Amino acid sequence: MTWLGLVLGGIGLADLVRWNSERFDRRSVLGCVLAGLLAAVVLVLGGVGPGTTAGTAVVVAGVSAAWVGTSGWSLREGRATWLPLAVATAVVVGAVVLSPWSPHVGGRLERWYAQVPLAVLSGVDLERLLVIAGCALLLTSTGNVLVRVVLTAAGSQVTRNEQQIKGGRVLGPMERLLVFGLGLAGDLGAAAVIVAAKGLLRFPELQSYRGELESSARPGLSGQRIDVLTEYFLIGSLTSWSLALACLLLT
Repeated sequence: MTWLGLVLGGIGLADLVRWNSERFDRRSVLGCVLAGLLAAVVLVLGGVGPGTTAGTAVVVAGVSAAWVGTSGWSLREGRATWLPLAVATAVVVGAVVLSPWSPHVGGRLERWYAQVPLAVLSGVDLERLLVIAGCALLLTSTGNVLVRVVLTAAGSQVTRNEQQIKGGRVLGPMERLLVFGLGLAGDLGAAAVIVAAKGLLRFPELQSYRGELESSARPGLSGQRIDVLTEYFLIGSLTSWSLALACLLLT
């Protein structure tokens, strides 16, 4: 599972560095380079040979560039959303299929990990930890990009709706990481409480916005607009939760 963890972590790091999901600029290039360097450092410390290390680093950087390029273009143009989704699916499926041939990570990294005095890591092998760390990186900025891609595919006006429902880009990663962490701890009941709490907290916000529209100069738009916002909220939330659960399945 080493390759899966490195690929997921590389894409997550590239998205964190580029920040603006609609542009491919110097920050995007830097993010892809850092993704490859991260993979190389992990494999070197893990005692993997130079050929495998170099090849893996190039693949991770290339896969990150493919994701960053296709997702940025799709969000910027507002079309061909199938392309980044196809890239993401192909990357994950390919990494899982090839996982039996992924290199074993040992060396100094394994010796250091064996001495980490954290009870929560007992029984967790190093390769699984790499996948968990990669998923955690993926659920931050990349999770936001994936949610936006799905919303764009559903025909939602993402930028306009983001201005009405505040805090999604910050609350989304926090929510996904909480669900992911609670799932790893075996407490999906607590994760369900978080999901329910989000709906309860957002409902008054949606209702207050409806009241603002009804008191405005164009009250006839209130019903239609609140439906659009509700659809945006539901699709975004379900996509976000699905990503966290998918990462749980990968670990």
